[in-house]
Amino acid sequence: MDTNDRSGTSMNVSLPKTLRSFVEDRVANSAYTSASEYVRELIRKDREQHSAQARLEGMLLEGLASGPASEWTEKDWAAIRESVAIRLEESGGSK
Repeated sequence: MDTNDRSGTSMNVSLPKTLRSFVEDRVANSAYTSASEYVRELIRKDREQHSAQARLEGMLLEGLASGPASEWTEKDWAAIRESVAIRLEESGGSK
């Protein structure tokens, strides 16, 4: 579903008074125009966080499956420092 598609269906959610007051306060004191807009944004952010978590877990599993770890050498660290220096130079940053 397109995240900008506003033709979706409605969903009723029951909230305790304290949460309802919190949502109403957030809407009143922010750029949100309605409780629905606020809740949609929270859901989008949760979906993005869930996707990022799934990617991280995938990378961790890939790393674990890549074989046994080996101790880093001074040569490995030198290669990283050189790579960082090149990136800084290309971006106009300084060391």
